[in-house]
Amino acid sequence: QSAAFSSLRRAQAAASTTGPGARPMSATVRGAHATTTAPSVVGATAAGRLDSTAQSLREQGNVAFQQKRFAEAAEAYGKAITLEPTSELLYCNRAAAQLMLGKYHSALADAQAAIEIDPTHIKAHWRAAKACLYLGQTDQARSLYGQAQKLAELQADKDAIAAEARAADLVDRCRRCIRLREYHDALKAADDVLQIFPPTGPCSMPWLCLRCEAEMHIDAANALSCATRYTSEDPQCAEAWFLRGK
Repeated sequence: QSAAFSSLRRAQAAASTTGPGARPMSATVRGAHATTTAPSVVGATAAGRLDSTAQSLREQGNVAFQQKRFAEAAEAYGKAITLEPTSELLYCNRAAAQLMLGKYHSALADAQAAIEIDPTHIKAHWRAAKACLYLGQTDQARSLYGQAQKLAELQADKDAIAAEARAADLVDRCRRCIRLREYHDALKAADDVLQIFPPTGPCSMPWLCLRCEAEMHIDAANALSCATRYTSEDPQCAEAWFLRGK
């Protein structure tokens, strides 16, 4: 399990250097010089297929994404898509931005569009799986994670995908334990999910809320404190407001 978590962290770190839609790096590029060589190596063929204006918009989106300006990134990718509506790379780019914005239905639609264009695009399957997981569609998430794992060439990617796929089982376990009033087991499952999806950043709120739901039956005061903090950090999170009221 710890090896899978380590691989997940390495894959996430690599993704941050290549842009949200790049395909997995080769073993050579993923090494010590990845941060300096990866951008010129990864996605060169895909970039070459794009109209120059679309490519410029994609690069603007990548910069915005790296700077965590996800709405601007999604907008830039969307403009590029209007120019290149059959580019799986652009749809996969926008899916990444939509995930970070918490727009999971839109992320799933973009990832599925990328898959329709290129059924072998690993990141498209990976992001579709993640969107399904956030939407509570755990069976579909497991299926898509399985497809992504089959397409992955690097063992680090396979391990990272397997770790995220395990999160689907943990989410189901947590919800089942809550229904059965096995709250300590539910809390443990939620904590395990948060080892896979760290409790920081815009994608963490659903899992923090899941943990809060389990904890309220064990330590209501602390759960209330957490829910109050979550509504302050993300006022648009309906689940956090619901838990705070509950």
